[in-house]
Amino acid sequence: KAGIERTHIMLDPGIGFGLTMRENLELLQNIEVVHKMGYCSFVGVSRKRFIINMLKNEGFDVELSTSAGLAEADQASAFLTAILASKGVNVLRVHEVLPHYKATIVGNAIKNASLAKDLNFSQYKKKI
Repeated sequence: KAGIERTHIMLDPGIGFGLTMRENLELLQNIEVVHKMGYCSFVGVSRKRFIINMLKNEGFDVELSTSAGLAEADQASAFLTAILASKGVNVLRVHEVLPHYKATIVGNAIKNASLAKDLNFSQYKKKI
């Protein structure tokens, strides 16, 4: 109504803000809805409590006050970044840029698989 085009608006689903684990996961699972509405998406999942809780439930040390715990949380966050990039998320808020950048490379490759160059795996071909 203010005259701003939808393509100039980013929607953030508010991951982690008082939501349950299931609500966070369902929002992430359905992030494409934002794009179908004609908006860009902005998501911040880096070091979110629900990710840490998932890892803790599986026995991982994810104490954010230690460097090992931070590394675990950042690695899991980057996995989620790869998934979100494959779903077309436009902007991701992160703490550690490099692992998330690598994750977006992988996620974007999955999203754009039809554009990938075919590789010749000749070493796997049977010799006749």
